Amino acid sequence: KYSYSLYLKDQEKYYNASEIKVDWHEYLLIRDYLIEVIESGQGTKDNFSWQVMHIEEKTYLYFLIVFYNRCFAAYIDMSELATPLAETVSGDKNALTVYSQSGELLYSSRPDFEARDHSGLVYNSYFFSGAKYHLPYDIRLYTNNFSNFGWFFLAQLFIALSSLGASLILLYLILRMYSKVILPIRRFTNALSKIDSGESLALLDSSNIKELEETSLQFHNLIQEIDRLKIDIYEKELEGKRLQIIILQNQIRPHFYLNCLTTIDSMAKLGNTEDICQMVSIMSRYLRYLFQVDKDQVRLKYELAHIQSFLDIQAMRYGDTFSYNCSVTPEAESALIPPLLLITFVGNILKHAVSSHGKLQIWLTAKSKIANNENTLCIDIIDSGQGFSQDVLDKLAHGEPLSTTTDFHIGITNSIQRLSLLYGSKYNIDFFNEAHGGAHVSITIPYNRQEGSK
Repeated sequence: KYSYSLYLKDQEKYYNASEIKVDWHEYLLIRDYLIEVIESGQGTKDNFSWQVMHIEEKTYLYFLIVFYNRCFAAYIDMSELATPLAETVSGDKNALTVYSQSGELLYSSRPDFEARDHSGLVYNSYFFSGAKYHLPYDIRLYTNNFSNFGWFFLAQLFIALSSLGASLILLYLILRMYSKVILPIRRFTNALSKIDSGESLALLDSSNIKELEETSLQFHNLIQEIDRLKIDIYEKELEGKRLQIIILQNQIRPHFYLNCLTTIDSMAKLGNTEDICQMVSIMSRYLRYLFQVDKDQVRLKYELAHIQSFLDIQAMRYGDTFSYNCSVTPEAESALIPPLLLITFVGNILKHAVSSHGKLQIWLTAKSKIANNENTLCIDIIDSGQGFSQDVLDKLAHGEPLSTTTDFHIGITNSIQRLSLLYGSKYNIDFFNEAHGGAHVSITIPYNRQEGSK
């Protein structure tokens, strides 16, 4: 934006040394002004310094270098210097002013702005000395506090009110949870403990907790379905329903649920409201999955989420005594498997496996694989415990029935029977121990993503 010119005083010749950046009329006025300054001898006095030049309604800064009869001049429109700086000052109520060393106003971003000290509640004034920064002018910046920070103040007020509102809502939810969840759970504990004694399941209907009512309804529906299917032509389907009941009974055993309720009761006595909320949320997800599983097959990703909820409950009850690593390919996640199959083995590991290294480790992997020109789903469950006993491995290898005196044997027997009912001979399950110790269960079933098919 600078313009340069050379004037030869002895020859009275004026040369433009750069592109002309003003209109011709202004150029002639600037030329005449500079020649007049040089001829009057003022240029020699102002040699090597910036001076102010007013041409019509514009203000220019010019710099002269006079050497004998030669004079080199540089000049620039003041607005060209100040406008880029003024543009960085956002807001129509802020102002930028530029003054010469003698106090003359050279530029103002707001012509209607009175150049005076506006420091105070509304305006802040910032002064930048030209001498300090080797500039031929001083800069003063005026900022409107409300214009710049008004929305920030409103935002802070909104955040404060929102925090207060959130605190009140949280207090209300805690009190409601205590009255609607904790107290009903305590009253319902005795009713749940009577299930093992053989009393009527109708006792469950007296609860106001939706999940427990759904449990009672699920049991009643399954029992009624079994009664209707007691004919020879539906014997296979009847056996499948019985296995589902066994699985539900094993998964929702009263002592497991009562232990969870006892844990919640202990948390409530200690005032751990956050842990209570987390425990109730995890149990809700865990039970909701059990209540809604009424199909022969579910997506693997839902079964994995159910396992994670189960492990989260165990972690809150027993602490950091085990670790769980899950590696599943994306295509395997959408595959269909029998519901509550994998959690049987994971639960058995936590209950029966003892790690020689202190912390029990569990690995679960799943991937699709082509075998014998058919797409299959391969699932492996490995732990770092003591492994299967040789007696169990021998019976499994020869297809002999296991003893049903322990939950561990019941779980394996039920899993094998369910796989046989669903897939016939199109499945494979292997049990063996790792070389370094630990049990390994390998399951291979047909890969299927379409619901309603086997």
